[in-house]
This record gives sequence, structure tokens and C-alpha cells, in this order.
Amino acid sequence: MSARWKVFVFAFFAGVFPVFLPIYAVFMDALNNLAARHMGQHFGLYWVFYVMLVLLAGWVLFLVDAARNPRVPESKRNGWIALLFFGAFWAMPFYWWWYVRPSEAVATVRSGSSAV
Repeated sequence: MSARWKVFVFAFFAGVFPVFLPIYAVFMDALNNLAARHMGQHFGLYWVFYVMLVLLAGWVLFLVDAARNPRVPESKRNGWIALLFFGAFWAMPFYWWWYVRPSEAVATVRSGSSAV
């Protein structure tokens, strides 16, 4: 996976799903009824499966990256894998911020200069 796509995909999972999950949990019944009414009876049932499948794919992607990413220090690797395994959607934004962001962004933030 190229670096640009990797940053985009990881940012999507780290940024969208922690916000989407609580909203989806609260409004799940209304969303399923709306989907079933407008897109067929079975789509409402499949909607939950599709969301879970996408979430599972993102979770596995983060776990594999934590195991293989050279930017994660060896001393912290097992801790990040455990944290992503047990606290997946709340740990993803932090993992992305520290270990997936492009190195130019990290250098800019650490040096205090603004990239315009």
C-alpha cells in the first residue's frame, strides 16, 4: 500500500469510526427501519452486517500495522497491539497520530514551523 493511501485509509478508520460508532449505536434501529423502508426489507438486516464487516477490516488493518510498522518502538509494540485489540476504536486515533501520520507532519509539529 502506498504511503498516501495508507495515511488516508488509516485516517478514515481513526477519524470516522470513533465518531460514527456511538451515533450508529444510538440510532441503529431508526437507521435500519429507514433503510428497510427505502431500499428493501432485507437491506436493513444486511446494513448491520456491512458495517461490522468494514469495522472488522479496519481493526485488523490497525493490528497488522502495529505488528509491522517500523515507527513503533519494539518496547511499545506489544502494548499497542494489546491496546488496539481491546480498546480498538478509542485507541485508533492515538495510534494514527503517533505512528501513521506522514513524517513531514511530525517534523513540522516538532520543529514548531508552519508549512504553508
